Amino acid sequence: MKLAMTKDCPIKSIHSSQSDHEIRSCIEYAEHKAEHENLVDGGDPKETQRLKTLMGFVDGQTTNPSLISKNPAIQAQVASGHKLSLEEQTQEYKKIVQTISPLVGDAGVSIEVFSDLKTSAEQMFAQGQDMFTWIPNAYIKYPCTHEGLRAAQRSVGQGMRVNITLCFSQEQAAAVYAATKGTKEPAYVSPFVGRLDDQGENGIDLLKNIKQMYVQGDGHVSVLGASIRTVPQLLACFSLGMPSTRTTSIFFNFIALKDASLSGAF
Repeated sequence: MKLAMTKDCPIKSIHSSQSDHEIRSCIEYAEHKAEHENLVDGGDPKETQRLKTLMGFVDGQTTNPSLISKNPAIQAQVASGHKLSLEEQTQEYKKIVQTISPLVGDAGVSIEVFSDLKTSAEQMFAQGQDMFTWIPNAYIKYPCTHEGLRAAQRSVGQGMRVNITLCFSQEQAAAVYAATKGTKEPAYVSPFVGRLDDQGENGIDLLKNIKQMYVQGDGHVSVLGASIRTVPQLLACFSLGMPSTRTTSIFFNFIALKDASLSGAF
């Protein structure tokens, strides 16, 4: 199942000031018009399965080393005093991703490489090559940095699917477009809506601007609204008709909102 908003939805973006009737109209539209990918962000297969049972679908999932470290099984090992080696971390990462893989749809699982500001493109690319073999529906996540984009460009040349994360500007999105030219399958760019809002900026406006910038392009990059933390942000992504990711808690809040009286909910 996929979700979208078009002219039948009475608003173009969602804010806390919108009326219950307007919000309800968009929720109902999202339920019945299936044209929009929804990806969950997390590192616990049990949460993915729980959400799939409640919603009836999960189009895809994004994850990263930080989210994997919060997996209950990993937390239990750490609590016992065991310090995981890099090799053990990688094997646990692989095992969790392989458990998630069959639970999701066509959007697959985005697997982020281990990296920091000192990690070279060659090091990221080597990780990406290995991670891409873990599951048949893998997307490799690289940071939107100079080295990350170099790694993405090499990956696209090898026929790998990529998702470029940590995007905070149109300039970065333009660089993603250039770096992924020639990809055999659409690449993702993931602007971080929630983090921009934390800084007093408007993350939804960035999504709109990037989408508009790509209008004249060849369609090889899909804009994936990332770091979605609130139901209004979720509905705004619906209204823009673009894929988005959010934590399982936002999905559960959305489910509760559908079935409850919306009076005073925002």
